[in-house]
Order: sequence, then structure tokens, then C-alpha cells
Amino acid sequence: MAYRFILNETIPDGVRRVTDEQVQGALDRLDHLAGFDPKTVEDAVHDLRKRCKKLRGLLRLVRPAIPDAYPRANAVFRDAALQLSPIRDAHALLATFDGLVAAHADQLPCDGIRAVREGLAARARSATLAAADQKARARRARDLLVEGKRLIDSASFDDDFAPLSAGLVKTYKRGRKRFEDSTGKPSDEALHEWRKRVKYSWYHARLLRDSAPSMIKPLSGAFHHLGDALGDDHDLAVLTGQLRSSPDEFGGTASVACTLAIVDDSRADLQRRAVQSGARLYVERSPCVDPYGQGSARMRAEPWPLAVSR
Repeated sequence: MAYRFILNETIPDGVRRVTDEQVQGALDRLDHLAGFDPKTVEDAVHDLRKRCKKLRGLLRLVRPAIPDAYPRANAVFRDAALQLSPIRDAHALLATFDGLVAAHADQLPCDGIRAVREGLAARARSATLAAADQKARARRARDLLVEGKRLIDSASFDDDFAPLSAGLVKTYKRGRKRFEDSTGKPSDEALHEWRKRVKYSWYHARLLRDSAPSMIKPLSGAFHHLGDALGDDHDLAVLTGQLRSSPDEFGGTASVACTLAIVDDSRADLQRRAVQSGARLYVERSPCVDPYGQGSARMRAEPWPLAVSR
């Protein structure tokens, strides 16, 4: 089932159903992780990490309703994803480089680009964990996922939208603050923090979409595109850091300098687009939540959960 609340289901039921679906999907991946070819393992880890991010997005929406369960549940889903992150990160860096080269195929500055790719490919190969290590990490991730599900299942909260609206507003306001920090000449850290808040707002819009699809679906798409631009920029920032820290691994300073010339141009374009999108999405100081004052206990087909001027 899609990552969203269903009309006329109670909020506690929706939270537990979405949690069950995401945790079970992650567990299914873990059951078949070890022993496959590297590409299959990479895809499985990528899926696991996405599900953990969705779970953490859900938690941030309902955080005011489950203040006691939230800190530990958020931590275990974060740590479950981290168990297998080394496999994904090196391969993702290589994919980022390949995408960069493909987008600038007609303007590559020098032949040193090939040496950079060879260095990244070597890192990706060495990052694939041994089968025994994969199994140990998978067991730890499984234990954490099960614990997180138990924490949410045992949490007691009312069928009331008010706490969710508080979670929605908190995430939006934090995103707006991070947007303000990311104008001008932002640091990589500021952009990364903004990206995380944007992703959480995207998850919130997805969860609430069926309550007002004509309004929330376009909003969800806007947050998605903004998150993608900031994600691409973050990947390029990580690539920059890797190349600068170990230039000899990537053909030397000349090869690295050629690559960074393309990276810098791409990042400037991505950041410009992101700021333009952010200016539209964060035009209000706070989202308008429950504009009809209904305080509905159940999801329904009325445009009350989220309305942000665009």
C-alpha cells in the first residue's frame, strides 16, 4: 500500500499500519540480503534506507502525540539504516560521478576524468562487505527495526489531529529557518540541514495527501523536486570532499581540479534552483493547518490538513 493515511481510518490505526508496512518491507529485504551479487545488495540497502527515512518522517509528524516513544524510536530507525550504509555510500558516490559526467559529456575539461572514476570504482568495490559482516549487520538492523515497531505499537495516543498539526508546523518552520540560512553563500552543512527538513515535509505531504489531493499532491511534488535538487547538491559536496582529501587516489591534483570545475558549476546551478523553489514553498511563516477549525479526529476528504501559499 502507498505511503499515506487512508480516508476514514483513525490516526492511531494509520500510524501503526504505515509503520507495519515499512518495517515489514525492510525486514523482507534483510531476509535475502547476504549472498547476492553486489548490485542486488546495493539495491536492497537503498530500499532499506528509504524505508527508515519514511519511518522517521512519520515519527516527526506524530512526535507531539508520542513524546515518550519518539526519541528512542527515531534513534533505532536511524541506526538500522546506518548498519548497512557503508555499502550504499561508496556506490552512490560513483553513481553521482557518472551522472555528472553524463550531464556534461560535451564539455569535459580533460582526460583526467577517467582516473577519477577509476578511483571511485575501486572504493565502491572495496566497500562491499564480506558475507559474514553483512549477516551480522543485517541481524542488528533487524533487531532495531523490530524494536522501533514495538515502541510505536505500544505508544498510546488519541485519535486527534491537533498533535499532528503541531508536528507538521514544527517541521515546516524548521525548514523555513534552514532555507533562510541557505541563501547567499551557504555552507555545505546549512544546505544539508535544509535538505533534511525539506524531505520530512515531503513525507508529511505524502502521508496526508488523500485528505486533499488537489491541493497536497502539487505541494508534495514541489517538496520532492526541491529535496532532489538539494540531495544532488549534497552528493556533489560529498564527492568534493572525497576528491580534495585524497587526490592521489584519483589521478592527482590535476585530475581532481578538472573534475571539481564541473562540480562547482553544477552545484551553483542546483543551489540557484533550490533557493528559487524555497522562496515559493516558504513564503509563509507557518503553514495554515485546519483552516476550517474542525479539529477532525479522522482523515476525511476536506482540505484542512495543510495549506501553504505558493
